[in-house]
Amino acid sequence: MQHWVASDLGAKAAAGGWGNCLVAENEDKEVVGWVEVDAAQGTVVSLWVHPDYQHNAIGTALLLNAEAKLVEGGVQTPSALVATDNLGAFGFFNRLGWTVDDSAVVLVAVAPGVNLDHVKFVASNK
Repeated sequence: MQHWVASDLGAKAAAGGWGNCLVAENEDKEVVGWVEVDAAQGTVVSLWVHPDYQHNAIGTALLLNAEAKLVEGGVQTPSALVATDNLGAFGFFNRLGWTVDDSAVVLVAVAPGVNLDHVKFVASNK
């Protein structure tokens, strides 16, 4: 896992070399957000921004850089799995032009014996 300051995400992603997780830090080097991808599936599997840092474009920067890296790796249409009860994430992905794949509601095992319904969002074909 690499740690990058949010304002430097674009340059770091463009330089290559990041694994499956991109981390944003504040000025004190504290992690304030991350995005994790499954490159083989072309899917964003986790995107999180600390509540104190939300609405500051960190999530947008993380997602856009993850999307660009997936496309650069040959993924035609990146996707993301979003828990059906995460209404804030629905708005976030919609604002960035991602749409719900109506054919895919996915049951995800989040812990032994615990499953959550997820909706698949897909990136717009720009």
